[in-house]
Amino acid sequence: MKHSFGKHALYLAGGIALLAALVAATMWLWNALIPDIIGWKSITYWQAAGLLILIHLIFGHIARPSLNDRQHEKHLHEMMHGMSRDEKREFIRRRMRRLCEHDTRDPQSEAKRRDEVDE
Repeated sequence: MKHSFGKHALYLAGGIALLAALVAATMWLWNALIPDIIGWKSITYWQAAGLLILIHLIFGHIARPSLNDRQHEKHLHEMMHGMSRDEKREFIRRRMRRLCEHDTRDPQSEAKRRDEVDE
């Protein structure tokens, strides 16, 4: 199904409006809470936008896993089907170890590691 230019423009405008509202809410919350609680200065709209960008750069991969991760997790029960209790324990230990370590690997080694876990 083809989307018209107007529909794309509407989605773009809605996304920009949503982003602007998120920045404004961040600025309002910061200015309402932080100066009174910690004593730091109030921030401007653009500082709030920069703060959101910084937060996304630092924590973005944690808050929003990639589509491949979601598809992979969706079938976890299927991967464990037919395993003995000990095999399930070991499988869960390996998965938890992977989730807890700080991953600094490139995406290709990440994909290879996922394939190893699935086997």
